[in-house]
Amino acid sequence: MGKFIFLIAIFICTMSLISCQNNESVKKTDKSSSSDDAMSFARKIYGDNVYLLIRGDLNSNGKPDALAVVINKQLDEMRYWIQRGGVIENTDDGWKLILRMDDRVSSTKSMLNEIPETRYGYILSFSMEKNPVTLKAATSDAKGQALSEEFVFKWDELDNTYMIQKNESSSP
Repeated sequence: MGKFIFLIAIFICTMSLISCQNNESVKKTDKSSSSDDAMSFARKIYGDNVYLLIRGDLNSNGKPDALAVVINKQLDEMRYWIQRGGVIENTDDGWKLILRMDDRVSSTKSMLNEIPETRYGYILSFSMEKNPVTLKAATSDAKGQALSEEFVFKWDELDNTYMIQKNESSSP
């Protein structure tokens, strides 16, 4: 009887470990330890006030990514007024910035001129319901209100870069 209980305990522990490893490929996170490579890279770009909001394969290209931002205010669970931020990706050469949102928005290939220049940051929202993760941004005023229409970031698999696709159903 003791061996049977022991085997059941081992089975339960094994199943628990397997289920923990099979979590979603994209996770919502917060500040991380300074020993984490992604956080260290994000701090080099954005300083000590950076947060990694989500981590995983955000653009579904098989490489680890993170959404790194400096937050002015959290507006709701998946919407933030950010000072600046971007998507970082772990490549064969280490972490790289593949989408940058400062006073202008740019990708690895070019400036994304569809989004106007801003001094007050962006209203950034994201949805993890589909893969790749849907990222949206609008320029903000000094009070954290959207000034521009909302733009959707799309991953271009052919060029391996982010581009903008206007979201026709959104309004500021």
